Amino acid sequence: MVEQKKERAAEIAGRLKDVVRDGESFLVTAEDGEVSVTESVKGGRVSALRDSHPDLYGRLLAVSDGVSRAGALLRRLVWLAAAGLCVALMAGLLDDTILGGAAEEGLHWVSVGVFLLAAALVNGLLAAVFRGLFWAQSRMAVHRSVGDAGFSGFTVLAMIEGDGAVASAGARLKRDLARGTERF
Repeated sequence: MVEQKKERAAEIAGRLKDVVRDGESFLVTAEDGEVSVTESVKGGRVSALRDSHPDLYGRLLAVSDGVSRAGALLRRLVWLAAAGLCVALMAGLLDDTILGGAAEEGLHWVSVGVFLLAAALVNGLLAAVFRGLFWAQSRMAVHRSVGDAGFSGFTVLAMIEGDGAVASAGARLKRDLARGTERF
C-alpha cells in the first residue's frame, strides 16, 4: 500500500514537473470526479474545511488566534517587570532591601536567575489561565457552529488535522472530545 502511494505520487509529480515552478506549492484534491487545486500553506496543509465550510473555518481561525494571544499583554508585562527587577538589582537600586543582602553576598546572578525563573513560571501559568478562559468563552459558539454545519466534533478534527492556522482551536476541541464535554 505504501509503495503504491509512492508510485502514484511519483507519477503525479512527473506529470506536473513542467507546470509547477520552483518554490510553488499546491494541494491537489480529487473528489466525486472533480479535481481541485489550491495553494498550500507553509508549515502545514490546507484544511478541507476552508473551502467547503468557510464560516466554520473562519470561526475556528478567529478562536485559534484569540487562544494564542490570550493574556499576551499581561504576560509581556511580567517579563518587563522581571527585567526591571534584574536591572535594578544589578544597578544597586535594591541594596536597602532584602534583595540587596543577596547582592552584598555576591549572589547577584542567583537573584537574577530566580527572578527570571519566577517570571517564566508566572508567564506559563498566566498563559494557561487566559487561554483556558478564552476557550471557555468561545467553546459554545464553536460547538454550535460545528453542529450547524452538520458535523460531529470528530469529523471537524479529522478535517483540520495538520492545518497550523487552526491548531489552537483544534487542540482545545480535541480536549473537549476526549473529556466528553462536547455539545454539538
